[in-house]
Amino acid sequence: MFRKWFTILEKLLSPGIRLKLAVFASLLSALIAGGTGYLQYSSARSELVQQMESDTKPVIDALGNMLASQLTLNKALDSVYPFRKKILAEKINGRRLPASEKYFSEDHLQNLEEEIKSGLRDSDGNLLSDGEADLFLNRKVKSTVTRTYTEKQNEWAPISLFGLIPKEKKVTRTYSKTSLIENRREKQKAMSATLASGTEEQLSLLNLDTTRYRLQSFNTRGSLLFDSRNLQKGNYSPVHQIDLSKKEAERKAYRDSWNKAAGSAHFDSSMFQNSPSISEERYATVYSPVFIFPESSRRSMALLEAFSRLRAKNEKLYHDIAGMEKEYIASLRKIQKDIAQERKDKTADKNNREKKIADLYTEYEKTRKKYAIDMSAIFPVEDKDKKKLDVAKRRIEELEARAQEIQKKHSEGKTASGELGEISESVKKQNQKIQSKIAAEKDKANWLQYRIENWNLNQSAFLHDAPLSLHNSFLHDKAALSARHHAGIAERYMLSEEYRKEINQTRSNLRTWIQQGVSESRPLVASGRIAKELEVLLYGILSDSRSNLEKIMWETDTTPMEELSRRAVFTENNAGYMRIVLDMENAHQTLRSIAVRTVVTLAGGMVLSIVLAWFFAGLLVGRLSAMIRSAQRVAEENNLAIDFSARGRDEVGTLGRTLNSMMSGLRKGEEMRSQIVAAEVVQRKLLPESLSSAYENSVYLSGFYKAMSGVGGDYYDMIPINDEEFAICMGDVSSHGVGSSLVMSNFSAQLKLLISLKVSEIRKIFSVLNSRLFSTTPEEMFITFFIGIYNVKTKVLKYGTAGHTDSSILRADGKREIIPGEGIPMGMDENDFFLKNFVSGEVAFHSGDTLLLYTDGANEAMNAQRELFGTERLYNAFAANHLQSPAAILEKIALDIEQFTGRKILGAGESQLNDDIAMLLMKIR
Repeated sequence: MFRKWFTILEKLLSPGIRLKLAVFASLLSALIAGGTGYLQYSSARSELVQQMESDTKPVIDALGNMLASQLTLNKALDSVYPFRKKILAEKINGRRLPASEKYFSEDHLQNLEEEIKSGLRDSDGNLLSDGEADLFLNRKVKSTVTRTYTEKQNEWAPISLFGLIPKEKKVTRTYSKTSLIENRREKQKAMSATLASGTEEQLSLLNLDTTRYRLQSFNTRGSLLFDSRNLQKGNYSPVHQIDLSKKEAERKAYRDSWNKAAGSAHFDSSMFQNSPSISEERYATVYSPVFIFPESSRRSMALLEAFSRLRAKNEKLYHDIAGMEKEYIASLRKIQKDIAQERKDKTADKNNREKKIADLYTEYEKTRKKYAIDMSAIFPVEDKDKKKLDVAKRRIEELEARAQEIQKKHSEGKTASGELGEISESVKKQNQKIQSKIAAEKDKANWLQYRIENWNLNQSAFLHDAPLSLHNSFLHDKAALSARHHAGIAERYMLSEEYRKEINQTRSNLRTWIQQGVSESRPLVASGRIAKELEVLLYGILSDSRSNLEKIMWETDTTPMEELSRRAVFTENNAGYMRIVLDMENAHQTLRSIAVRTVVTLAGGMVLSIVLAWFFAGLLVGRLSAMIRSAQRVAEENNLAIDFSARGRDEVGTLGRTLNSMMSGLRKGEEMRSQIVAAEVVQRKLLPESLSSAYENSVYLSGFYKAMSGVGGDYYDMIPINDEEFAICMGDVSSHGVGSSLVMSNFSAQLKLLISLKVSEIRKIFSVLNSRLFSTTPEEMFITFFIGIYNVKTKVLKYGTAGHTDSSILRADGKREIIPGEGIPMGMDENDFFLKNFVSGEVAFHSGDTLLLYTDGANEAMNAQRELFGTERLYNAFAANHLQSPAAILEKIALDIEQFTGRKILGAGESQLNDDIAMLLMKIR
């Protein structure tokens, strides 16, 4: 019993197909499940990162806008004090301001203060009252001052020679003085409250779960401006309880990288704003810079990255560009110097001076625009889609040219070829193939064209326009003063090309207003070539006079673009940075649950796949085992009548049907083999074994025959005619196998019949045989034939040949003669044409002379290098052994052929050559 179970277990676990299929199925299922699990895990991880990015993106934008708003408001507050001071100085003291400073009215100041007040809030988020706002805007202090001083007055005196005599008099006057005191403490307090309440309001609008995020903002010095921990009012979530002092090194590294990048030749904007990532730590950190004017900073970053790539790829080109930029800047400075010189020249006519200045500014703008355009050409639109589109268009052109070339050849073929149908079909297929490729390339080109024309926030196109507007945007940011941060302008600017044109035109108007020298008291509208009511600022009011803005414009225009971009990114436009700390516990739990589900699914799938594979493999192996047993019976019993199971329409069923078909073929082949063996015996019986004793004293005769398929179409014969004459024959049918042997057997019978009927004239023999062959054999079959009638008394051989190979004669004295194989083969054409090309003749022999007849299977035998044995090698083998008996000579020739080709032809069995061989040798006694 134990042995029985052991045998069953051994059979089940033997390394057969069943076990292999089960192992393979389990491994395959493990691979599929593992790959699916990995993709699922990676996808979930990617989705979590995207979710965190989508959660933090609006937070970063909102917090950045709030920080930028604070700095914008702070800048406006800083401007209120000097503006009010100037206005009060003129109003109270009666001091007249110069024209260059008369650009800011009391109405402007009042509007600015109202805008500031509308943005200030207390810690509870409420707007400040006028009284609270006045505490830090500017406090007015009025004081009375009494001052005594001495002044000279002209009074009447007694008449004298000198007329009026001046007389000194002491005068005491009292007047009031108004001073402006800036309350910095109240100002800072209001700013902090505004930032906190505004941020809290923004976060509430975003529906952000602040228990999972800790938000902080810092100014450029690294001082903390806002911390969302203060919004929780003591009920702190885990992310707000962590000790951030451990992350100070990380924050310091971020600030150091920012400061290092400010002076580095290499610039990469991605290093300043990292994306959330899922790590092993409980809390992840994201840093992001804040800019007062995001549009200018993004564009400046794009320029810095372009300069960095250019320097890394082509240092020489980078320096060439820098040299070109210096030349433009030198030209601009020269024109600026000429304009300043014209303004100083007060002796010249005013109208003439203004015309010269206008002409100089015209030249100035042409130079500046050419400078910007040349710089733009350095940074073309590096869009990969455009490169792909060019490749696709070239491919389409090549394919269309190829199609035209094929069509042209087709047209030529119609007139030059008779096989029009075959050519047309071939051309049609080629054209269809090429047209399908053209259609595919056009689809690709259309898609690329659509992507190029409908780009959204395309950085390359954004960068291409940067040099043309960089100076104007920088000037505008310097000139505009507003108490509100205009964040929406940047987004609209980057997404809309029309809006970019509108903004660029407005900024150009500001430049035109500065250059035209419009009155300082009319700063908000342009004049001259521009419509009078067209505003020159996008928002806010002018922060400086026209003359001072002109100096700023000159300084900006003559600053190299790379340096100006660095200023926009790292100094003048930099508002600070923010830090977001994310609680990763939920993300880690989600990933752990996904990992557990993946492992469970993998294990379950492997177990199930093993069970199913074992079961179905058993069914398959059972059917295969039945086939194996049948095959073993065939081998052991040599029984070709056995059938294999052919159930089912799967591969195993197909295998059974194929094996049955193979067995049927083997049975037919065995029958055919038996028939061929019988035919071979019959064919060999047709070949002469010996010559009549009447001729033995006159000649030696011997023949050699080897068919490549057992039976063949080669033929030789020796036919007695009378006591003095006999015929020797050599023929070769133009094919191999049974069909050729039948044709040759029939031909041999007809030849013997003619000779038995006393037809001994060679021309007559050829005429009768050709006529019968032409009418009874297929067109593709024909016979090369040689016949000779030898007279033993006269020793003369009369012969005829029909396209057979040359025959060789070796004389007793060693000389060589050739009977050429001329004429056309028998059975190819009717007698009218055949007999015209028929060749006959006679040859006289002497004692010791030898004649060798052979078929082309001997001289055309090939070796592995496809070299022919050749007529010369055949004759040399014949001559080298001519002293031996005819049978020995033929055997030596066959042995040389066998050694040359490396294929067996001697001995029993079929020949390994690719043609039949027949040889006949006659030696005169």
